[in-house]
Amino acid sequence: ISQYFRAISSKNPDFMRVCGRTRLTETDGRNHVSNRRRENSKSVVPLLVPWVRIPPSPPGLWSAIRDELPAAFYCAFSNVSLKNQGKTDVIILLVCLGFCAIMIKIHIYMYTWGRRLVNTFEKAREFIYRNARPIDLSRWQYHFENGSKKAVLDILSCYQNEDGGFGHALEADSWNPNSSPIQTWCAVELLREIDFTDNAHPIIKGILKYLESKNGFVRNKWASEIESNNYFPHAFWWDWNPDSEYDYNPTATLAGFILKFADKKSPLFYKACEIAREAANSLLNRDRVDDGHLLLCYIRLYQCCLETNTITLFDFDEYSKKLMKFVSQAICNADIDWSCDGVVFEYINAYAYDLQSISLSSDKINYIVNYLKDNQQDDGSWNISWDWSNYAEEWAISKNWWKSYGIIANMLFLKRYQSCSLD
Repeated sequence: ISQYFRAISSKNPDFMRVCGRTRLTETDGRNHVSNRRRENSKSVVPLLVPWVRIPPSPPGLWSAIRDELPAAFYCAFSNVSLKNQGKTDVIILLVCLGFCAIMIKIHIYMYTWGRRLVNTFEKAREFIYRNARPIDLSRWQYHFENGSKKAVLDILSCYQNEDGGFGHALEADSWNPNSSPIQTWCAVELLREIDFTDNAHPIIKGILKYLESKNGFVRNKWASEIESNNYFPHAFWWDWNPDSEYDYNPTATLAGFILKFADKKSPLFYKACEIAREAANSLLNRDRVDDGHLLLCYIRLYQCCLETNTITLFDFDEYSKKLMKFVSQAICNADIDWSCDGVVFEYINAYAYDLQSISLSSDKINYIVNYLKDNQQDDGSWNISWDWSNYAEEWAISKNWWKSYGIIANMLFLKRYQSCSLD
């Protein structure tokens, strides 16, 4: 080992090409890489790679220790003469032994860290296959098991009514089978999730048909609650009240959807342009946005305008700046216990190209990653932090649906921002 470090310090070119598990031999009074090993090597791998790479299974750790350490000790005790070399070599030897111990600890830590994420994935998968609705199972398979978009679309179409809108508890907190703007918004979000943009597909054509019919359209906005909600199990926040004042959730998202998929010469498209301008002005006149889903709808409008080059509909630069400010505030104040609804993660994904613009540091990302891994429950899910406060039996079912939804949201975040593979 001491000879090895002496060679490195002398910048010997042969030693700068040393590979992991390479046998050292003496030639002309110096240690060189074995010619046979060098010729048979297909690639040059840095010496430390075998130590810090996460092994696929425990044997990877033990084989590394078995193969590396005996060679290191052999070199140390066969090539180093403590009597002749003196105290300097003793110090070097001790340093090298300490270095080996550190590498072993790093390898064990990396292995444990990697296996921990794999266990997170395996537990999440088991919950999905045991509890998820077909729509969420197809989403899981699409994101993590090379599933197809077609499988997702086929199941999604089962939630679509003849009028083109969506119902049947696609939004798991409302069991209303009738078409509603908020459940149609859920379908729009899912289409974006799988990056589906074929405007000739029956699902997209049906949504445009529903929006053109203006069902649930009140005072130039699509209502977030409709009257028939009250006749079916639902969370209290979906109660319908004839005196309700509606904001731009889900209107801003639905207007963006129209801008993206409708015929540019249709009355529906012109109506969406008008709504988009009004929605943008409403954001510009705000000091803050407390509703997380409303903020997400403003983000979707921003994205659709970029994607369709309709940024001239309003003061897009000011809109962009103010939106970024509100997103930054929302992330700083976000309660991570609500991560299962996926909204905060959508904020992050929307600005993934420049996380610093929304004041999101790598430390914050690491905190979220560690939080998710630390707080996964034994059954593979994460806690759902909200409650209907009524319809206890139906809520028990919907809570399980939400757990599946939350698992997908959380695992997608880990997949995107975790440094190791989920395979």
